[in-house]
Amino acid sequence: MAVYREFNSEELWREYNIEATVPSIEPFRDQNIILTEEMKRDLTCYADLAFGSGPMESLDIYPAQNVSDLAPAYIFFHGGYWRLGSKNGSGFMAKCLTEKGVAVAPIDYALAPDVSLDEIVRQARASVAWFYHHGADYGVDRERIYVSGSSAGGHLSAMIMAPGWQSEMNVPEDLVKGAMLFSGLYDLEPLRHCEPNDWLELDEASVRRNSPIYTLPNQEIPLVVAYGSEETDEFKRQSDAYAYAWREKGFNCSVFEMSDYHHFNMTSMLTESDSLLTGQVLSVMGMD
Repeated sequence: MAVYREFNSEELWREYNIEATVPSIEPFRDQNIILTEEMKRDLTCYADLAFGSGPMESLDIYPAQNVSDLAPAYIFFHGGYWRLGSKNGSGFMAKCLTEKGVAVAPIDYALAPDVSLDEIVRQARASVAWFYHHGADYGVDRERIYVSGSSAGGHLSAMIMAPGWQSEMNVPEDLVKGAMLFSGLYDLEPLRHCEPNDWLELDEASVRRNSPIYTLPNQEIPLVVAYGSEETDEFKRQSDAYAYAWREKGFNCSVFEMSDYHHFNMTSMLTESDSLLTGQVLSVMGMD
């Protein structure tokens, strides 16, 4: 029996079990951790800065290189289906982007099922608000804050652009000046009907308030949406549907399907200064 669109529960999980699209995710995760350790060793890094009171509410900042003034911030949220991952594998792009004059900031957040998705979204928003209030102390221009993330991190970045929360954290509604979303999830309804709901515990109301496709911003924000050609049809559809909703609101959005890349290696392009993805990130930030 169909539970979402034309899919029964088993078919739906095949579409959203993104780990099954590669033999193992461990080589990609390990490589990101190794590269992040290299970044911390070789670059200036303000590590483990607290943006909240919880044990996971911390971030790292790699300040921009060779700049004489405050720099834009590239704030990155890791993936892992909101239950795995950390900033310790999310600083792999630091050398590439800091050499271009951009401050890089991987973010940690508490994970499900220890906390709800509502709380994860709150923490993500709090981390970006922290930059508005404290970023200048670390070389960040609070008027040039950009968010990015992969998979669950793409979802969190999109939720930061949603309206209605900024006044509670004493930041302007146009806090975010641009976003780069990679292989994200923007409508959580299908997850309510397959295995991720074992740790997310979503209901209709929480799906609605935590789905970026239903919480679009009130003003246009420069946006890039990208996904790999080797991802499942549903992951591709999620990105295309979000971009369509964005454009239906009259906003511009660039969408890219990256040929020969999959869910777990696409962001490796951010370590290459001449890659298409790096070029798009710099373009959104006005650094090209």
